[in-house]
Amino acid sequence: MGSERVDCNLALAAFLEENYGMLYWSAAKLFQSREEIEDCLQTVALRYLEHFEETKAASPQRLTAYFITMMRNYALDAKKKKRLSVVPIEDEASVASPLDIEERYLASYDAAIIRQCMNELGQSDRTILEMKYFLDLSNGEIAKMLHIRTDSVRTYLHRARQRLKAVLLEHGYDPIE
Repeated sequence: MGSERVDCNLALAAFLEENYGMLYWSAAKLFQSREEIEDCLQTVALRYLEHFEETKAASPQRLTAYFITMMRNYALDAKKKKRLSVVPIEDEASVASPLDIEERYLASYDAAIIRQCMNELGQSDRTILEMKYFLDLSNGEIAKMLHIRTDSVRTYLHRARQRLKAVLLEHGYDPIE
């Protein structure tokens, strides 16, 4: 039991030593403050430790994708919690107009449909689309993180978008509208 914990900690330490800059930078795209970034990285590292047995045989690319996906999920959870907060009375003037609220609702509705359809895609398609569109990473950044060529990223993104479009059409949503 003790040696498994040591192996787990060493594996995490080696991964973080090699990828901490990229992970920190990716988290910085999701959060504004240093505290939020560090909380996110710590939470994801703890989740990795909890699921070490399931992930220990993963390739570096899969592990990077795992961390990026977990960070995105953590960010979504944190944003949901913040959305429930009360607007102070002095900020009443900054409350959105009904038109802004309607536009945000339609955008969130579209995003919910896309997220639902993305869940039907394979892990590799979902990960590369999340890295590109949720984390707003460039093709070069994605290539570096996944240890593949930039041309391959373009190809994978094209194929993933085609599969997502097919799933959207299958559910009766026209992505062109």
